[in-house]
Amino acid sequence: VSVSSADDEQLAATVSNVGLLASTDSSGVVTYPVTVRVSQGSQDVRPGMSATVSIVIDQVSGAINVPNQAVSGNTVEVEGSDGDTETRTVETGLVGDSTTEILSGLEVGDTVLIPQVSVSTDAAVPGGDEAAAGGLPSGGSLPGGGAMPSGGMPSGGFPGG
Repeated sequence: VSVSSADDEQLAATVSNVGLLASTDSSGVVTYPVTVRVSQGSQDVRPGMSATVSIVIDQVSGAINVPNQAVSGNTVEVEGSDGDTETRTVETGLVGDSTTEILSGLEVGDTVLIPQVSVSTDAAVPGGDEAAAGGLPSGGSLPGGGAMPSGGMPSGGFPGG
């Protein structure tokens, strides 16, 4: 439990109850009410202060972690000592929100490469229209008569570019 108004005081707590009835927000995210019991006190923390709770389900110390984007199935791209790229087969462990534990296949100090996504903006668009940034024709329609689904990208391609 982290209390930002008390100089980001960190307090230990345990989950004492998980509700049975889920609720869904406007984005479709399902949540369950959880009650935590703070197991240590602090002179700076008072009733009514807002807090952020991080619930740790499992953790490992001393593990090799890589960004989730670097793992493709059971392989990782690594920069070799000669500067070439090599594909390594890895065994993965715990997967978090942003990192994946590597149980075998990598050593501490290996340089892991994260694949980059590229978008071509020089493709010709049927009908002679010029492509907007991001490779989409202006107006948000797609080649072949398709259109962006409701809630899709605004005309002009990708936000910010």
